[in-house]
Amino acid sequence: MPGLVGVIGEMSPGIRDKLLKDMIRAIRHEDWYQVHHYTDGGIGLGRVSLGILNPEPQPIWNEDRSLCIFMEGEVYDYEGERRHLIERGHRFHVNNDPEYVLHLYEEYGEDFVLKLNGAFVAAIWDVRQRKLLVINDRLGLRPFYYTQHNGRLLFGAGARAVVVDPSFDRRVNPVALVEFLSFQHLLGDNTLFQGVSLLPPASVMVYQEGQLSLHPYWELRFPETYEYHDEEYYIERWITLVQQAVARQMRGPEPLAVLLSGGVDSRNVLALMDRERFPVLTFTFGQPDSDDVRLAREVAATLGVKNRFFRLQPNYLLHLAEEGVRLTDGMKSCVHMHVLGPLREMADQARVFYLGYLGGTIHGDSVSPDLLAPFEESVMIRLLFRKRNTLFQEKEHEQLFTDSFYQRVRGQAFDSFQAALRRSHSTWAADKNNYLEAQEVDRRFTT
Repeated sequence: MPGLVGVIGEMSPGIRDKLLKDMIRAIRHEDWYQVHHYTDGGIGLGRVSLGILNPEPQPIWNEDRSLCIFMEGEVYDYEGERRHLIERGHRFHVNNDPEYVLHLYEEYGEDFVLKLNGAFVAAIWDVRQRKLLVINDRLGLRPFYYTQHNGRLLFGAGARAVVVDPSFDRRVNPVALVEFLSFQHLLGDNTLFQGVSLLPPASVMVYQEGQLSLHPYWELRFPETYEYHDEEYYIERWITLVQQAVARQMRGPEPLAVLLSGGVDSRNVLALMDRERFPVLTFTFGQPDSDDVRLAREVAATLGVKNRFFRLQPNYLLHLAEEGVRLTDGMKSCVHMHVLGPLREMADQARVFYLGYLGGTIHGDSVSPDLLAPFEESVMIRLLFRKRNTLFQEKEHEQLFTDSFYQRVRGQAFDSFQAALRRSHSTWAADKNNYLEAQEVDRRFTT
């Protein structure tokens, strides 16, 4: 995925420039991607972009050029706060999301992040204090990997950008490997590289004078009790909130498209779109005789939008597995790479795609009735572990690994899972399961 890259620390300009160039190359998968970069002493920052959202060159500076920002992603609903900043004396020249975020930081300091709603990652460089500040959104939807070694901090939108540093010792993270083979994804801030971490959701990272600090500014919490309302209230409230969410994100240039499956999530997105943005293209892929495809066609016909179907060939992974591993740093199971099949053909017809991703988590689709009862904590952990240990079981690990490696990682899958559950403050199994989806699974599948 395109995004930010950077290196900061004591090094010669030649080493800095080469590192930054190699890091950019690692995530620039297409020649037409936009690239902007900046160097100053021991720091090099860059952005690789599709050129759709906030296409203006970066970095963007404040009025006295004491602060600059690189940002990937977008921020929603800030026109009122922007007017307030203007009243406070801030001047806008570019009028885009990064410039707003930069002035917001000037006005409120690190608390500015509490006022942001969106899907983003941003890096702000303070020239005078030689301080780097990085923030991401509350769900961590823009991947950001980092490592601190050899007196420098390196970061990028892909772990592959971080490990291009020839002084970095590339070693497999054994715990992450066991997690991947147990759950089809990693947990916490693990990556497959020892010493490379994924920035947690809702984080503020500061790097200054060789010291790295990291703290959360928000936590996902589920209420322990819920107010009683009748069914009609919940239906109306749900429609209002989803319609608001769809409207917030309808900023992209035309033509627009919806990845329309038979699932309720993408159907809702299409149904709640502002009709003034129609006509909208819809794309569906899969097998022609499946219920998923049939339902998608019926929805498209009902709403009067054009639907194009792409048949997913049975052998698509033979041609796309290598690209899928590269794009995801090897951290996404091939089961979830099917979207790569028709992706290039779809991209030829539309620039912005809307889909129902995260809808399942929001609606609690992963919650089965047996999770709604109260449990003792130890029983609940075992129950959830069995449900989510979908690939290789502990007894099979001994057959997968050498004896010496197995002894190092024996029982680690359960230990990691238990630690992940304890990061949730809820006492209910259903809420803990939803927490895992939002904080441990979904953000790793946004590459």
